[in-house]
Amino acid sequence: MQNIFKLIILTFITCLALNITTAQTLKKTKLNQVTATASITSNLWNSENSIKFKSNQLLTEALAKVGQEKATIIFTSIPTTFLEGKTDAAGVSCATRFTETSKTPLSYTNKTFYNNSALLDWISDFSQGNGQEGKDLYKRCSGDCSPQYEYHILQTEANGYSLTAQVVCGKARNKSDDLYYLTTYILQ
Repeated sequence: MQNIFKLIILTFITCLALNITTAQTLKKTKLNQVTATASITSNLWNSENSIKFKSNQLLTEALAKVGQEKATIIFTSIPTTFLEGKTDAAGVSCATRFTETSKTPLSYTNKTFYNNSALLDWISDFSQGNGQEGKDLYKRCSGDCSPQYEYHILQTEANGYSLTAQVVCGKARNKSDDLYYLTTYILQ
């Protein structure tokens, strides 16, 4: 019995060491960062300064750069300015929601796409509260609180993409500013 217990502990320590080694070997490299507007008309017309246009541009560049490599693309979309003292639909302060979801982000996993057009369409729909997951997100991050998005995208064997979205329900964005930071990274 003691040998089994020792073997379990040794296996646990080995797995822990392997995870630490793997985490230490991954490098997060920033590819690009831009600001873009959340203006409804700019996004409707897909203007050059719109989130829709810039997101498509940044993700297309990142996907091309990664190519066939086994690297993860990280794409973030975060408002540039915030307002204090706002609440969600249940009356919980957005600052409290930010603290909670920073520790445990709202997570949407196991999304797969067969081409980058479908991937980009899902991200656009999701971030606007459309589709099943987008509607769920807007229920979970409601009222004046603003989602802050982080997408992890990995190319699959079949030249498709696997995506995990992690969302922090943050402070209310300043809609008079209406700008977002869009950033791409490669994790390899």
